[in-house]
Amino acid sequence: MNKKIKLEQLKNNIFTKYPSRDVICFLNGDESENLSDVATYFINHEIKTILVPKNVVIKNSTPYFEIFYENVRIRVFESIQKEEWILGMYTSGSTSDPKLFTFTKEQISLTLDWYERIYPTTADSIIVSLMPVSYNFTFIAGALNAIRKKCKFKKLSPEDVIHFLNINTEKFDRIIILANPVILDILSKHIDEISDKSKIMIDSGGAPLSTSCINWFYQNGIIIYEGYGLTETCSLTHFNTTISEANIGTVGNGFPGVETNIMTIEGKPRIVINSKNIGREFSTTRFVSFQDKSTLVTGDIGRIRKNGSLEILGRSSDTCINGFWPKDTLEFLGSSFPTQCILVEHLTEDYVRISFYQKITLEELETVRLSLSKKLQIKPQNIEILESCSELTDSMKLQRKK
Repeated sequence: MNKKIKLEQLKNNIFTKYPSRDVICFLNGDESENLSDVATYFINHEIKTILVPKNVVIKNSTPYFEIFYENVRIRVFESIQKEEWILGMYTSGSTSDPKLFTFTKEQISLTLDWYERIYPTTADSIIVSLMPVSYNFTFIAGALNAIRKKCKFKKLSPEDVIHFLNINTEKFDRIIILANPVILDILSKHIDEISDKSKIMIDSGGAPLSTSCINWFYQNGIIIYEGYGLTETCSLTHFNTTISEANIGTVGNGFPGVETNIMTIEGKPRIVINSKNIGREFSTTRFVSFQDKSTLVTGDIGRIRKNGSLEILGRSSDTCINGFWPKDTLEFLGSSFPTQCILVEHLTEDYVRISFYQKITLEELETVRLSLSKKLQIKPQNIEILESCSELTDSMKLQRKK
């Protein structure tokens, strides 16, 4: 039985159980193309769909109907209140408990319009993600965007990506890789194994990169572009389309209709976004949306350069240390470790935590501690350095200690 028929039967089983067809489907259990197949099919057939990451437990006592597609678990609830949204996605939970946000078809279409501008894809292109399908970046920029552009989408594990690139390069005119600092760290260790880099474009999000990292990949034949978006903003508001001295190290300018401001809150330069694609928070206990708004005070801090491009400096939990924010510290460390994924946290005015995804030598560790203490003008013992940090969030980012 082919995929289309199986999905059609799945839909008919749900509508037989709920003839009103006003249902909410929670999907989880399989972070592969199976999940994206079900979710995209449901959305195209006007079925409210919520992507549930592995770290989220649904707390609702309402009776539900459970059905499976391959290894995708689908819990179907009857909708209590008629609402216009069609897709729900959870925040990563890297800094707080995951929150669920819902989006209308119009908001998704607007975001896909923006991706269409920045991804030079054709029917002979492929979008590849190494991050979970339930993650907003993978699902919007990958699965939904591939359907809009009539190109291919593939979810890969980090272990398989190099082999995939080498055996499939000739099949596609463009390969777009959705990445973040952890994935770039992994790719950098095998970059010489990639036979043809000319067709590869990398879109990196999730955390800022140092300019040294971007330049290292460029010098090794791969161009990296940085974008910015949150689950709350349907995955995209900014994108840096130009690799230049004025723009490198930023996420570029906002798309048309996106207004970006810096608001000082408790002495920190918080990024404030005004955009039509900001979702509404959704309650899984009451099955209703709330907080309808077009302005979002993000949990990020930043600065806007003279040309209007936005630079991400850190999180709202970070502190400025003698004029330096975490991004400044990352730039300093990047000159010595251009391909290393490094999470920088300025915990207090005189205490820093540095987390390396990969292992570093004892000599490198001590050099980092001494040189950074001079840079930030703090005591060496106030620089905590963690290495081989394998604990990741569901969206494959280094885990912040709570």
